[in-house]
Amino acid sequence: MSKTQMPIASPQLAAGAASITAVRITAGIALAFLFACSRGGDSKPDEAPCCGARLASAELLTNVTARPAIVSGVASSKELSNGSQAELEALGYIAVTEDPVDPARSGVVLLDRARAQPGYSLYCNHNEGFAALIDLEGRVLHQWASPNTRHWASCKLLPNGDLLVVGTEFDPAAPHKKLDEQRYLMVLGWDGSLRWRRDMAVHHHAALTPDGDILTLDLRYRIIPEVHTAVVTREDFLVLLSRQGEEKTRRSLWEAFRSRPDLLTIQPVEVLHRWGREHVDLIHANTAEFIHHPELADRHPIYAAGNVLVTSRLQNAIAVVDWRTNRLVWAWGPGQVMGPHDATMLENGNILLFDNGSKERGWSRVIELDPIEEKIVWSYQAPEPSTFFTVARGSCQRLPNGNTLITDSNHGRAFEVTRAGEIVWDFLNPHLSSDNKRPGMRRVERYLPDHVDPLLARFGPPINP
Repeated sequence: MSKTQMPIASPQLAAGAASITAVRITAGIALAFLFACSRGGDSKPDEAPCCGARLASAELLTNVTARPAIVSGVASSKELSNGSQAELEALGYIAVTEDPVDPARSGVVLLDRARAQPGYSLYCNHNEGFAALIDLEGRVLHQWASPNTRHWASCKLLPNGDLLVVGTEFDPAAPHKKLDEQRYLMVLGWDGSLRWRRDMAVHHHAALTPDGDILTLDLRYRIIPEVHTAVVTREDFLVLLSRQGEEKTRRSLWEAFRSRPDLLTIQPVEVLHRWGREHVDLIHANTAEFIHHPELADRHPIYAAGNVLVTSRLQNAIAVVDWRTNRLVWAWGPGQVMGPHDATMLENGNILLFDNGSKERGWSRVIELDPIEEKIVWSYQAPEPSTFFTVARGSCQRLPNGNTLITDSNHGRAFEVTRAGEIVWDFLNPHLSSDNKRPGMRRVERYLPDHVDPLLARFGPPINP
């Protein structure tokens, strides 16, 4: 199989990154609440969704073919050798841990109640349609599930108790149906009833905007001659929907990313044959959010109302896009981060980002970036770097008490760290497969008591009191 050497971000890290010393995880005595995963050891046809697959086994994808993708005007002396980009992509599509785990170490395995952020955590299993809301001890207070589902990529608990879901179905009557024809966005009520569903090629992420609309990502395939003259490009879009799921407008990220070559040089990627089609996955956006910090607007143009912060895994970049003009305002990342996920703008104007790293680098980290100075002002990396590494997915959330909640997606783990890097809460996905392998989790998110407590009071006691 021929591979194309292609530029990728340098493994050399940015100067000035803070060196954080984190304590080693100690034994926890918190409760672990295990559920029987209804389809624990079952498998579905191995078409892989973005950043994770429902594979029949935990082996790497092997049906990846590659040929050169043509991107005009792109040149770089930094090249990724031995086809490792394809390996990185393949490694990311593992739905469970490669090796069995100890079932006794599941659920919450460490809790420092005095320093952990009070609240409730929502997680969804990557290999099925299931989400659960848990307290700090791991007790399940509520859960949602959907049959005939390949996976839920993202779940958000809305203020009224509804659940906003980015999902992919599994149609037993059409097992070879292309993955992108099975994607959907939907809202479930607290009781699991369907509010609405929109079939669209949505992926990775959806969230409410400051105005109460829904911002999500979807994709379309078309020939873009500047990228490849014969093979379709997977073109990512920012899509704005009403709260009822009606499309209002969309913006092409290809058009945005190429609008300012002085800010971002588009890196070439390989042509892949995956998910039932040959295509160029050029940007692979995974999160997007409207920047809503009017108090910062006078500091720098990136904080202007109407700007959107976007994370691009395959361009190794984060970027700010002016929604009105669909032009780049700011970009950063190539040569500094690798395969990033989940950029969010903090109240102080800095950006929190999950830097996945490559298979060659072998470790992940979470960074806080001052975007004006383009300087890393804080980071978390495990004391033994290889013990915290997820080549795909991953998320990070800055909590009100200053701690950071981190999701190690491929290992089905979430943990909360202090500013000094001390772990004060540690959760391992309890939904093990029949052979004791732990499923991945796309994102674990903490919700404050003033969000959840009124819902529990309104809708009744926890399902598992």
